[in-house]
This record gives sequence, C-alpha cells and structure tokens, in this order.
Amino acid sequence: MSLIDIDKEEYICSLDEKSIEKARKELNENPKDRLSSLTTFRKWIEEQKYLRCDTSAHFLLPFLRTAKFSQLKARSMLEGYLTVLSKHPERFGNIDVKDERFMNTLNQGDILPLPRYDKHGRKVVLHIVRNLNTKGEVSSVDLLRKWWAQALLLRFDERVQVNGIAILLDCSGYNLKHFEVLSLEERKQMQALWQGNMPTRFKQFIMYNIGGMFKVIFQMVKPFISKKFQQRTKVVNSLEEIYKEIPLENLPEEYLPDDYVGKGAGKLADLMEDHKLDLLKNRDRILHATDPSKYFYDINMKDKSVIQQSYRKISTE
Repeated sequence: MSLIDIDKEEYICSLDEKSIEKARKELNENPKDRLSSLTTFRKWIEEQKYLRCDTSAHFLLPFLRTAKFSQLKARSMLEGYLTVLSKHPERFGNIDVKDERFMNTLNQGDILPLPRYDKHGRKVVLHIVRNLNTKGEVSSVDLLRKWWAQALLLRFDERVQVNGIAILLDCSGYNLKHFEVLSLEERKQMQALWQGNMPTRFKQFIMYNIGGMFKVIFQMVKPFISKKFQQRTKVVNSLEEIYKEIPLENLPEEYLPDDYVGKGAGKLADLMEDHKLDLLKNRDRILHATDPSKYFYDINMKDKSVIQQSYRKISTE
C-alpha cells in the first residue's frame, strides 16, 4: 500500500462483536454515530490554523476512543500529542523500520508485543529490562524511535484501541545503568506522551521480580506518575502470580512452568522474528504516521488566536 493510498483509505470497522459492545459500554461509541463524531473532530482540526495532522479515520479514531468520544478531551489529547512530536522530529519522525540502525535496536529484544489477545481482549506487551543495551552501542534516540514504531503498530489494531494493552515488566537484573539509557529530558517527553496524550488505553502494569534498585528509582518517579497509572500497577514476585493475571497460552515458553504441557505463545526468538515481519508489513503505515510534513503545532499561533478572539469579544460588547 502506498502512502497516497493510506491518505485516501476509507474506514471499514474491523472490530469483533464483543469489542463493539465493549466500545459501546465503556467508550460511548455508537456505531451509528461514529462517522458523525469523526466529521465533527475533523472539521474542528481543519478550522485550526495552529495545527495540522492526518485527518483520516484511522488516525483520529484512537483519540476519540481513548477520550471516550468526548470532543473536548480528544482535542486536548491531540494538541498534547502534536506538541511533543512537532518539537522533536529527530526522535519521532521519519521512522523506517527497514533501516539498519532500527533493526539493530530492535534486536535488543527489550520490548515484544505478544501474540493473541488475553481474556479481556487486550494485547500483552512484554518488557524485558535486562535486554536493554547499557554499553552505549544503541543511542537513546534510536531506542525512542524503536519504541515509537512499536507503539504505532499496536495502535493500528482496532481491538487494541478498544480493549487496551497490559504491560508485563520483567525487572530481573535491573540496575542503575538501565535507568540511565534515557536522559531526564527524554523521560519527561515520553511521560508527556504516555500520560494523557497518547491515544492508547493502558489497562494494567505488572511489574515482576523488582529488586532494591528498581524500588528506589520507582519511588523517585512515582510522584510524577498519575494516580490512575499507579492504581493499575501490580507488583508480583513469582511466575505463579503472573499466571493469575496472564493466561499461560499467552506467554513465551521461557516464562512457562517446566512441567507445563499445554500450548504457549512460542519461543522468544521466534516471537521476535514474527514481530519484525509485522513491522515490515506495516512499513508504509509507520512512515506515513511519522512523516513530519503531515503534522504541525505552534503554541504561539494558538495563543495569538485566543487573544484575538477575546479582543473581538470585548470590542463588540
């Protein structure tokens, strides 16, 4: 599919009946009103001179769904999202998954979306902290670009848009060097995106095998984490506790009991190869979503517009 085709692509709902019903109950999404809500959102965007972005249904629907179809909340989320992306195209722009540096960073194997959906319809994302390269062979910018492409791939999935994701954070072997792979400024940028401006539903954070160092650092950053995120965080100390949260068939072989004879997700190495193929299949979509020429946000233009509107109101009174 070419980039031009993506721009013109018409929306066709791919949700299963269970997800459609969940979207209706939890997200206020009425299939009959979906397109009219999109039209309202799109019209508002086109009227704003201080911002520009893709106005296709595939780009805008995740914002409406995460905002539970509140137009005001979706607008605010979009502004926050475009603010970060517009300021830092070197970190979030022009991401080509075929690039050698991208693939080298991906091969770390620190983040892996697992196949299948869990009993809640969510995607489980495994984050193996010890796989982060702490020797300086992978730059923080490359790491952010890789994470961003993976996040976009998840967002392309409508079932994920509705049901959300659960993150399984394996903290085994965590040390200070793992924390230092990103600067404080980069962490602030990611926090600005993930908390409140990212059109993704984060439903659960499961932290496994946290040690003393991780506990200390988590306490340092905890004040900057929203209460909602904190409430959805669960600390577990054993694989058995993980099994209560994530079905065994969803987990890689390396995380299954030695005596388990049922079906699992497969070996980590094989799952990573499948993930690479998914990224490559969606290369055009990721290039399209990270094309800096397609999005724009200027807070100064917005502030000036607000001042002018207020002035006009005073002048006419």
